[in-house]
Amino acid sequence: MNTIGLQKLSDIIQLVFSGEPAEKDRLQQRQTSTAHFKVHIHKDTSHHSEKQTTDMWASSPSKKQGNILSYWCFSPGFRMQELGNQGVRCIILTSSTLSPLTSFAAEMRIPFPVSLENRHAIERDQIFVSIIERGPDRVYLSSAFDRCPLESMVSLGNTVGKTFTSYQPFSVITSKSEQTCVCPVVYCKVFHMF
Repeated sequence: MNTIGLQKLSDIIQLVFSGEPAEKDRLQQRQTSTAHFKVHIHKDTSHHSEKQTTDMWASSPSKKQGNILSYWCFSPGFRMQELGNQGVRCIILTSSTLSPLTSFAAEMRIPFPVSLENRHAIERDQIFVSIIERGPDRVYLSSAFDRCPLESMVSLGNTVGKTFTSYQPFSVITSKSEQTCVCPVVYCKVFHMF
C-alpha cells in the first residue's frame, strides 16, 4: 500500500501545529497562526496532473480538475524564530538589498549580533525610476499572472529585453519571443538581479 498521501497529510498537520504548546499558550498559538498564515485554495492548472500515474493517492479516478490547498506563512520572522527554537546557532544572510539593516532585522524578529552593512555603491542621483506602460509598438505592457497576452510579451521583449528581476519572467519572455521570431531582440544571456 502506498502511503504518500498519508505522509503529506502528516506533514501538513505537523506544520500547522508545530511544537507542543502548554494549555495557556494554545490561544497565543492560534492568534499567531491567524496573523501569520493564510489558507489558499485554487484550481490545479498544472499539466503534470494530466499524466497517467500508478499512485492512487496522487491520481484522480475522474477527469475533473482538482483543487490545491496551500497553507502560506507570510511572516519570515515567525519562521526565523522557529529556527532559533530548534537550536540553530548561526544564520548567514547575504544580499545587496538589505540596507537599511534595522528594518530587515525587525522583520526577521531575531537578533543579529554580528552584521556588516555597507553604504550603497550607487548614489541616489544616479538612479532613474520610471514606469513604461507601452512598448515601442504602442502595445500595453502587462505581466499580470495568467492574463498576459502574447502581443504584450512580444512588445516587452522589444522594449526591455535585457533586465529581469527573476528567472521566471526571463524564461517566459524568451520562450514567447522564440515562438514569434523576435529571438535576436529578446534573447540575451545577460541576467541581471536587482
